[in-house]
Amino acid sequence: VAYGASGSFNHKYGVTGTITFDNATFGDPIPGVVKAGYSRASVGGGGDWNAQWIWQAANGPNNTWLRLRKRVTLSQKPTSAPVRIAAENNYWLFINGQLVVPDGGMDVRPDLRNTYFDSIDIAPYLTAGDNIIAALVWHKGGINGYSQRLTGVGGFLFEASLSGATPARVATDSSWRVSPPRAS
Repeated sequence: VAYGASGSFNHKYGVTGTITFDNATFGDPIPGVVKAGYSRASVGGGGDWNAQWIWQAANGPNNTWLRLRKRVTLSQKPTSAPVRIAAENNYWLFINGQLVVPDGGMDVRPDLRNTYFDSIDIAPYLTAGDNIIAALVWHKGGINGYSQRLTGVGGFLFEASLSGATPARVATDSSWRVSPPRAS
């Protein structure tokens, strides 16, 4: 479980039950900045997801980096916006230009039917009007190992449920912009 913002996070491991994301519980990793918390859980691969895995038209190849971006216009600032995010293999999530999740995702999965996802409330980063949700995703590829099962395909999965604003849901689909990173 992590709590913080802009690349400064405090972590707790082996947490069970209800999690309270505040300075009293985690300490203040970055004073004067709105913070959020996220946790990582193991779940089944199908279930109640409405989002679609998105990636470039060509699968792979190994060591591929992509930028994924969605502009969302909100009727007002949401009171909560829990999101579930998964990537094959790693991602960095930005909301309105602010790094929200550094180095998210996991390098391992227990098998090809299950995946891991990160969960975070992104409401502190959203505003009424236009918002930009962006991710930099790295598909490292590779070969299967003892505890690592790879699909050979990169991918990104994002699904947020917003309370107190419309639209009430933001999810990855064909409307997201996908492009390679710009060369420096």
